[in-house]
Amino acid sequence: MIKSIALGSAGKCQTDITAEDAEIGAQIETATAFVVSNDSNKSFRPKSKKGLLSFQDLEDGQYDVFVTADKYKQSYFELDLNCGAGGKESVSLKVPIYKGFGDRSVLLKIADSGKLEKVQDVGNNVFVRGIGESVNNELIYKATPYYPASANANRVLGPSVLAIIFNEGGYVIFAEAISGHPALKKAAEEAAYLSRFEPTKVDGKRVKVSGKMLINFNL
Repeated sequence: MIKSIALGSAGKCQTDITAEDAEIGAQIETATAFVVSNDSNKSFRPKSKKGLLSFQDLEDGQYDVFVTADKYKQSYFELDLNCGAGGKESVSLKVPIYKGFGDRSVLLKIADSGKLEKVQDVGNNVFVRGIGESVNNELIYKATPYYPASANANRVLGPSVLAIIFNEGGYVIFAEAISGHPALKKAAEEAAYLSRFEPTKVDGKRVKVSGKMLINFNL
């Protein structure tokens, strides 16, 4: 399950973001950010004041969040807002960003603690589909996952969502389960690595692709 942060009321939230150097924890006042709604595909820019990036009145839904600064890689993660459930008027997120060049990206996730943690440095020349966008429709071979004995004994089932990267040939080079039952994590990741995707071209050249893959476990 994607982490949900409950905020505000009436289905709208203020979200405040500060970017911090991942190594030393210092706030980066020159950071910039934008978010993209997975529901409407609309993008939003924040009001910025001394490094505080404020997004006003974001509605309930899932957003892809992108944060960067000069001489830093771009950090990105998925934020699931449930604005009417928490009674708070705003939420504050501290986003680690990593030194490097802007053509490189780092995938983050919201941990159980509520802090943002690094999942994977996706490298350069990677076409990011958007964390909320499934790449399943680009599959040309979907491996059937094995059903772990322990999961079968306890009748554990349901979807596993994985952050993946496939290369210029369509082969998966990185897969990590970011939601789903822990007993299914290893099997889901192994099935992802055995799957293959249609190679993707951008401006006539094949590129690596970062996105989300869904694998269902059914009895």
